[in-house]
Amino acid sequence: MNPIAYLNGEFVSPEQMMVPVTDTGFMMGVTIAEQLRTFQGKPFRIADHLDRLMGGLRLINLDLPIQEDQLVEVIHTVASHNGPLLDVHDDIGITVFVTPGPYRTYHPSGPFQPVLGVHSYALPFQFWNEKYTAGEKLSLSSVQQVSANSWPFALKCRSRMHYYLASLAARSHSPCCTPLLLDEEGFISETPVSNVVAYFEEHGFVTPPADSTLNGISLRHLQDIAGRLQIPFAGRPLSPADLKTAHAVFVTSTPFCLLPVSQLDNHTYDLRNATPLLHKVLDLWSNDVGVDILQQANRFASRVV
Repeated sequence: MNPIAYLNGEFVSPEQMMVPVTDTGFMMGVTIAEQLRTFQGKPFRIADHLDRLMGGLRLINLDLPIQEDQLVEVIHTVASHNGPLLDVHDDIGITVFVTPGPYRTYHPSGPFQPVLGVHSYALPFQFWNEKYTAGEKLSLSSVQQVSANSWPFALKCRSRMHYYLASLAARSHSPCCTPLLLDEEGFISETPVSNVVAYFEEHGFVTPPADSTLNGISLRHLQDIAGRLQIPFAGRPLSPADLKTAHAVFVTSTPFCLLPVSQLDNHTYDLRNATPLLHKVLDLWSNDVGVDILQQANRFASRVV
């Protein structure tokens, strides 16, 4: 059995997932996208992801070319077909993207139909499995987060040159570093792939305000878990100096869920502070999804696809 993908109303092979070079998504980076993952073959918090997708489409005045419940069915079909092609205990990532379709300069007479695609990939656990114990290394970037005056933080899109430049700069210092961007006021924003959360013994979890960063789906789940653990969870501006006084710092994102931070530039964090809390959170997260998150990452980090 071969993997499938979805493009413009049809299930196709992944090799047929092609968007023309004259598409607005290619020409201008106008692409609304969501990255999901499965646990036990089931897409995680699919409703939240699609709510964010639909919100992004509304912000750019673009209609989803099919009904939302049809898109849900498409995602489940891709997951149920492609997931079993891996080990029964493995899981996949799923990408959903929408572009406005043809760029008017090249297609002045239209028609202008949005492009909708859904495809999957084997989760690259090798990128993060060791970081659950060794931690993530962050580097404050000289590349600034895009201002909310340019586009709303709620917009999850593929216009990501600033993230690319920040990553290039970080890798020039260390191939292991992930850039941490600041906003135009000098406060902590996010990395190219994750939300940042500080933990203070006296305050609990503190993350940048919801209206100043992308509203992460995994960040929401962390907040849910914090409530169950009776740990306060709040949003407020965080300066780099604030972050360096934190008892522990974490990054959270759909693929890896939660990682501890071991270093911010020349400042190091004692992971003995982060590890007990990390395991409390991941134990509950694993129970929620029916998968031992750490065990799965370690087991499939060396898989060959």
